[in-house]
Formats: sequence, structure tokens, C-alpha cells
Amino acid sequence: MSTGITPNRLRFLSNPIALAVVVWLVLVAAAAVFGAVMSLFTGNARETPTFNGLSYALFSAKEFAMFGAILATPVALIVLVVALLRRR
Repeated sequence: MSTGITPNRLRFLSNPIALAVVVWLVLVAAAAVFGAVMSLFTGNARETPTFNGLSYALFSAKEFAMFGAILATPVALIVLVVALLRRR
């Protein structure tokens, strides 16, 4: 029995709606991670990069994720339309 991702486990991505949802989630998660990383680079130049605390990192991740959701929605819709057109 093999471990890892096999083509059979990714078979659900042949559904255009599932593909669009996965693309949207990945983009929002990437924006959240980017926001958490960017929280290190705030503050005075002498302090950069310093860790400003977990609450500020989570706040930055949330703010970037909200912005990422706005940007990821049109991308996911484009992926959905392209997947539906390719299915024909």
C-alpha cells in the first residue's frame, strides 16, 4: 500500500466545482500565510524583523486572508468556467 497523493485520490478534481473550490481555498490559505509572514516586517526599522506576537500574526493573517478571498473569487470563477468549457 502506497502513501502519498495518487491520481485516484485526486479524481474528485475532475469535477469543475470541486476544482474551483480547491483553487479558492489554496489562494486564501496562501494569502493568510503571506500575511502572517508580513507581520514580521512591521515596526521600526531597527526592530525589523522582530516577532510582534502571535495575536498580531493572526490578525495580519486574517486581514490578508480577507483580501485574498476578494482576489481569489474571480480566479476561482474563471477556473470554473474554463473547466466547464473543457468538459464539453
